[in-house]
Amino acid sequence: TRHRGLDLLPLLAHRDEAGVRAALPPDEKVSPRPVLHYRMPQAHIGLPGWSLAPAWNLWVGVEEMAEGGATMRHAASGSA
Repeated sequence: TRHRGLDLLPLLAHRDEAGVRAALPPDEKVSPRPVLHYRMPQAHIGLPGWSLAPAWNLWVGVEEMAEGGATMRHAASGSA
């Protein structure tokens, strides 16, 4: 599925396209390029209880890890 927030497939395919394609279903779309790709979450504004907060908090965690403010273990557990 292309519905993932942090998409490393374009970057990994840029490094090893054959390896990435071998690991994916044949119909998976991947455009190899040297970038980190972030997809905005799907908006379900009309659904009761939907919120942007979980996707926002996930991205804040990614930014904190990039700055060295959190470790992978802390980010995965949700602790600071």
